Amino acid sequence: MGGFAPTQGRAVYGPIPVDGLFWVVRLERITPARLTETTRQRLIERLYHRWLQSHVKDLVAQPGAIALEDFHAVVSILE
Repeated sequence: MGGFAPTQGRAVYGPIPVDGLFWVVRLERITPARLTETTRQRLIERLYHRWLQSHVKDLVAQPGAIALEDFHAVVSILE
């Protein structure tokens, strides 16, 4: 959905294909994003957990990479 131009408030876009459906979107207004400290922390935590889960998944997929008791420790860290 990269076709929304900032100068075109109240514009209609579409049809836009999304997961096998088509959407028609009306842009009412544009509100600039603000990166507050709270939002920054949430983004950092979300990205870190996504990265960690990806690496744990890759590690667990390797036969013999970790012992069973190590796996339980990793699961408790992720929870």
